[in-house]
Amino acid sequence: MAFAWAVFFTVAQLDMDQFNATLVKPTMALSGSVILWTITYDTIYAHQDIADDEKAGVKGMAVRFRNSTKALSSVLAIMQVGLLVVCWMWAGLGVRYFVGSVGGVVMAMGFFIWDVDLKRPEHCGMWFHQGWKIS
Repeated sequence: MAFAWAVFFTVAQLDMDQFNATLVKPTMALSGSVILWTITYDTIYAHQDIADDEKAGVKGMAVRFRNSTKALSSVLAIMQVGLLVVCWMWAGLGVRYFVGSVGGVVMAMGFFIWDVDLKRPEHCGMWFHQGWKIS
């Protein structure tokens, strides 16, 4: 939620009326997309500590979906992209937004989910700490 709030603060900072009917829907869609990205990212990142979490009794997403994290992440990423498309349609944004945001997220999340080795803790944290550097 912390990252998603930035969407609302940005709208307010731009002196746009965030309660304007034409802005509410795309703002909510973009915020929802950010929430889904955060859940996906955090679940994969949490695989670093899955053994410790199990010992401590933590019942996080990584523990609960440890055998289907890539499938869960794929579904969340598809929903994330869907919300970006909805935002694009509702806000009437141009082709650059679609190609850059929607296309970029499809490529990045697709590669991220495909590439991550959930059984190697250092690999699960690689994207969080190093960005696009591939190990």
